[in-house]
Amino acid sequence: MNRVARVSQLIRQVIATILLREIRSDKVTMVSILYVDISPDFHNATVYYSVIGTHEECNKTQRFLRKMAPFIKGKLGRMLSMRTVPNLRFRYKSYKDVGPHDG
Repeated sequence: MNRVARVSQLIRQVIATILLREIRSDKVTMVSILYVDISPDFHNATVYYSVIGTHEECNKTQRFLRKMAPFIKGKLGRMLSMRTVPNLRFRYKSYKDVGPHDG
């Protein structure tokens, strides 16, 4: 596993932990972090997530995650010893759209 893949996996795990333990909100109760795509320079990361719920709950979660991205980035920076903490972009992905190559 190359460095980008290892860092992507680590970021996925840490973000999932942050959502589970640090953020108390009904907007993230049924969120799964599927995988993270990180740029080779580690400046940007796209976090793919899925939500179990209605279309409205998905939209609510999307707005909430976008709003919380700076907070999550800050927590990520404190929990990981990385020279550069990537900017986070959250993208919804339906469970039915996730293939075996994802994650």
